[in-house]
Amino acid sequence: MYTNQQASYLRQEFWTRFGQYMAPVPPAGTEKVNWVNYRTGVKGIVFKMDAGAQMASISIQISAADFAKRSLYYQAFVKLAPAFRKYAGEDWDWQETNTNEHGLNYSSISATKFALSVFKEADWPELISFFKKRIIGLDAFWALYKDLFEMM
Repeated sequence: MYTNQQASYLRQEFWTRFGQYMAPVPPAGTEKVNWVNYRTGVKGIVFKMDAGAQMASISIQISAADFAKRSLYYQAFVKLAPAFRKYAGEDWDWQETNTNEHGLNYSSISATKFALSVFKEADWPELISFFKKRIIGLDAFWALYKDLFEMM
């Protein structure tokens, strides 16, 4: 078991290394990309990566406060699902309705890998590989379709 300080240090160290590893990777579009903290530029849509004690996940979270807007965004992703799968390279888990720890609703499209821990440095190469492949695919997809979401 780790203290909060140790756990925080390991998480921070992992994300720093991931960022260093991804720094030379060019973005698919013309905009500069911060791979660790990817900004979509569309309010209500975020790309989120998370690594914990037992799993890693990457997701598109659609959290527009207005239900109609959230539904519109989600349905646009659904219509673009074949293109998304092409760039993602695999099927992800699609959930139209989720609720976070604060009771707020959101939609998500996510991929999860279990039996990996950010607290085990031996798992870091596999974690980096998991995130790298998927965030690059998301970036390529987003470079092509971001404008569509900005117009909504």
